[in-house]
Amino acid sequence: MENKKYELIKEPLIRKSNNKFYNSNNIMIDFIISLTPIILIGWYQNGIKVFINNKSIASLLYPLIFIFLGSLFTLLSEAVYYFITDKNDRNINCIKKSLLSHSIIPGLLLSIILPLNTPIWILLLGCIFASIIGKMVYGGFGHNIFNPALVGYIFLMTAFYGVINNSHIDTLSSATPLQDLNSVLFHNMTIEEVIKNNGGIINICFGLKTGTIGETSSIACIISFIYLAIKKIIDIKTPIIILFTFFITSFIVGIFIDIDPLLLSLFNLFNGGIIFGSIFMATEPITSPRSYYGKIIYAFFIGLIALILRLLSDLRDGTSTAILFMNSLSIIIDLFGAKLRVQKNTINKIL
Repeated sequence: MENKKYELIKEPLIRKSNNKFYNSNNIMIDFIISLTPIILIGWYQNGIKVFINNKSIASLLYPLIFIFLGSLFTLLSEAVYYFITDKNDRNINCIKKSLLSHSIIPGLLLSIILPLNTPIWILLLGCIFASIIGKMVYGGFGHNIFNPALVGYIFLMTAFYGVINNSHIDTLSSATPLQDLNSVLFHNMTIEEVIKNNGGIINICFGLKTGTIGETSSIACIISFIYLAIKKIIDIKTPIIILFTFFITSFIVGIFIDIDPLLLSLFNLFNGGIIFGSIFMATEPITSPRSYYGKIIYAFFIGLIALILRLLSDLRDGTSTAILFMNSLSIIIDLFGAKLRVQKNTINKIL
C-alpha cells in the first residue's frame, strides 16, 4: 500500500488533490481581481466625478495613486523588516520575500477603507503599523492573529482622527450618510428625510454614494462577493450571517425606538463598511475560526457588536472594531465550536 503523508500547516489551506497548480498566490490574485469593481466604482465616484467638476488631472488620478501608494508602502515596510532582521540575506531577496508573503494586500485594503482625505504621510504610518505590528511581529504571513489592515486602520483612527477629519483634499468622500444617523436616533430628523437627502432608498442600496472607496457602492461589493464565492476563496456563510444579524438587530432596534424598522435596517446595512468588512475582512482564514460552529458564532457576534458600536459609540462605523475584537477570540471560539460539533442534542447546540 502506498504510504501517504499528511502535513498540518497554517491557513490558508488548499486541497492540492483538486488542483495541484492552485496555491496561495492564485488565491491572492483572485482576491485582488475581486476588488476591481469596487476600485473602479470608487474611482468614478471620487475621481472622475471630481474631475468633471473642476477639470483637475490631480483629482482624477488621486484615488488610484492613493491605492497604489498604500500597496507600495506595505511592500516596502516588509522588505525593510526582512532587511533588518535577516543579517545573512540583505539584498534584493528582501523584496522577493516581501512579495511572496503577499505584503501588498494589507496596504491595498487599508487604502480602500481609509477616507481619501487622509494625508499621504498618515497613510504611510498606517501601512508601517499594519505590516510590522499587525503582521510581522507575529511571524509573518499565516501567523498573525489580527487582520493587519484593520490594525493599521484602528491605529490611524485612534491617533490621527482629528487630523484626517480636518484635512481638505478635493474628493467627494469626506461626508457620509452615517453622519446623519445620530440625527435620526435622537429624532432631530426622520429616517425618511435622511434617505431623501441621500438620493432615495434605491440609490442608497445600489447606487453611488459618498464614502471611502470601500463604501461607495454596495452593488460592487455584492459582485465581488459572487466572484469570491464562485472561486471558493471565502466561506460564504460568514458574510451572510454577519449581514443577516446586522439587519435583523437593526430591525428590532427600529421597532423599540419607534423608527421605521425596514428603512432603518436598509439604511444601516447599505451604508458604512459593514458589507465590505464582512466580505473582505471577516473572512480572512488566518484570523477567523476554522470550525463550522465557530464560524457561525464568530459571524453572529461581529454583526451584533458592529451594530451596537455604530448606534451607541462615537466610532465612525464599528465594523473594524467588531472584527478585531472577534479576531482576538477566534481560538477560544474554535475550542467551543469543536465541542458543539459533537453535541447530539440540537437544543443543547442552540443553547
